[in-house]
Amino acid sequence: MEGSNNEEVEFTTNKADYVMLEVLGQGATAHVQVACFTCPKTGKQKRVAVKRIQFEEFSSSLKSISTEVGLMMKCRHEHIVEFFTSFVVKHELWIIMALHSGGSMFDVIKQRINLPQFDDGLFDEVELATALKATLSGLDYLHSNGQIHRDLKAGNILIGGDGAIALADFGVSAIMNISGDPFGDAKKGTFVGTPCWMAPEVMEQENGYDMKADIWSFGIVAIELATGYAPYAKFPPMKVIMLTVNNPEPTLDKSKYKRYTREFRKMIERCLKKDPNDRPSAKELLKDKFFKKAKEDEKARQVMRTVLEETPIPFKGIKPRRVPGSSGRLRKLHDGGWEFSDDEADPQEKTNSSPKRETVVTSVNELKLKMEEMKGIEVKLSLRIRQSQSGQLQDISFPFVIGTDTPALVAQEMMQNHIIDVDDILIVASNIEDLLEAVVRNPETKMEVVFRVRTGLTDSSTNEELLKGFAKLSLEKQ
Repeated sequence: MEGSNNEEVEFTTNKADYVMLEVLGQGATAHVQVACFTCPKTGKQKRVAVKRIQFEEFSSSLKSISTEVGLMMKCRHEHIVEFFTSFVVKHELWIIMALHSGGSMFDVIKQRINLPQFDDGLFDEVELATALKATLSGLDYLHSNGQIHRDLKAGNILIGGDGAIALADFGVSAIMNISGDPFGDAKKGTFVGTPCWMAPEVMEQENGYDMKADIWSFGIVAIELATGYAPYAKFPPMKVIMLTVNNPEPTLDKSKYKRYTREFRKMIERCLKKDPNDRPSAKELLKDKFFKKAKEDEKARQVMRTVLEETPIPFKGIKPRRVPGSSGRLRKLHDGGWEFSDDEADPQEKTNSSPKRETVVTSVNELKLKMEEMKGIEVKLSLRIRQSQSGQLQDISFPFVIGTDTPALVAQEMMQNHIIDVDDILIVASNIEDLLEAVVRNPETKMEVVFRVRTGLTDSSTNEELLKGFAKLSLEKQ
């Protein structure tokens, strides 16, 4: 399996052995990046995911973080993301873990949600049973070892390039320090998790909670995978808490999602009981009749590979042949400006040809075709943003070759050259992507956007017109 092929690689705790690549995601206390690890002894290379936790933004003590990492390192299960090693780099804790290149189940949801063929449900029951049973198997492993996940959702169910399912981001989980039976009377009393997936007893904070809180979240995930949304997803967090505590248990809409069987609905009902004592354990739930539809082992991986192959993917940039950030293509000029050179791009890919037609693109498939049509076209991107230290405005202009460069890697190189702060990598990459996509969809669209950033904000005051706490990105056709 993709996430477990590390037998011949001895991971080090030396930052220099890891070349940081694109950013995968960012949370309140950490961000995750792809990295290429090179073993100094053998020269063997492996792509991994690196979770970088910033100490100053982490509410727990270093001892608590060490405990958390220790728990993660002990986990060895085919449906749990594997952790290899960890070490401190300045004010960050780097956790090296297996890379699952297929993305998450939430990524698949985002790609399918607006497609008409999925109006009556995003996955068929074999796909659902296969993905959910693998997730539940990982959850059962955690529970058997006295751990609660506490943040179970589709975004934390990862898919490997080989189709293997792995449960991720149980960094907020806590071990039940009980000798003997981990299901004793001890209960956790901490408020952790995402409201839409959170069990009522976690919200109420009266008697604490245990592993059964994860079973409620699992039922919510089942609804999320079927419909694309967790119940109450359109409401703000406090409203979600009020509705979850006061309303009857959520169910799967029978009138809209007719494709799903009674077995699937009953499995969800078993999970979503207000009284945690009425919910099954993960081990008991694995025996549910619905999971007889799940495929196992290689057949299960084939099911998930087919999901990845059949799901149309919106424009996210094509994987480059070289990595901006290690090539030094972004460099500072004598006048203080910045230049993004593209000397390493393939000669065949550099062309000044124009798009064949300028029509408004309205669908995902049209967008993919249009992007393919524009592959090799060079546009000029300009970013106006204040400098991190001085707060002075600076302008950065660089060519962007569609189909060769990617927004994520361009933003990553900006961070490495101290043009933007690490907190702004995702927002800059997202706005580059959105601007490119908007122009491809409609060539007559306004080719600039202003958005909030933290870079260059030297005090608490913000001003959009003066670009204090804001940046302006513009695009110009060559």
